[in-house]
Amino acid sequence: FEHHEWVKHLRELEMKRPSELPERVGTVEDGRMSTPLLARNSIRFARNHDTVCNDVPFYGLTGWSQASAQVAAAWLLATHDGSVLLLADDVKKSRMIKEALAYRKALRSFIESLTVEQRQTIRTEVRVKEAVDGGRPLSICVAVRVDAGCPEGAEINGGALLGFCVLNPHPAGPVEFAGSVCLQQEGASDRTIATGDQKVVLHGDGTLNEPLRLAPYEGAFFLAGL
Repeated sequence: FEHHEWVKHLRELEMKRPSELPERVGTVEDGRMSTPLLARNSIRFARNHDTVCNDVPFYGLTGWSQASAQVAAAWLLATHDGSVLLLADDVKKSRMIKEALAYRKALRSFIESLTVEQRQTIRTEVRVKEAVDGGRPLSICVAVRVDAGCPEGAEINGGALLGFCVLNPHPAGPVEFAGSVCLQQEGASDRTIATGDQKVVLHGDGTLNEPLRLAPYEGAFFLAGL
């Protein structure tokens, strides 16, 4: 779809004027969704004051509970760039959001210590584990990588891992996370990464020595460094 048509549609809704959904084109017309790359300085949000407190259902987010939205907020906070808007009440109530904020602060601080050339190669990779019967994913892994070698000086295919988080978006079921392709570091030796009381041993192929167990609506955040 054309972005300007959606902006026009949302403005009409805000003014409480009748408006039909824009015509679907491209991949959306074929039943597939494609999204543009986010600008590094874009503003992102799950729930915020406009989507929760206003009487107009902006972006279809009406009725999105704090418990469910905290997973999306943590996802956004785990990326390396952009600015994330948060609802103050959600920050107060959500342990996951508090942990994601602490992780983001530590990650940003470490990024500042990198060279200009390295910072230009930083990227975020996201992988989800789909449920066999469809529905919400079983787990979400968000990894931040940079083009750099490992501490021993060996080159790492695909770049080095700076940090990652694992999220369980399910409201009732626990999940075991055994690893992800976005954590692969071909050429790197096993790494022990600890954050607070949590510790994992990460193999070069992206798998964990022991599965990480997450309760419903729980997240784990790990700053790996170089």
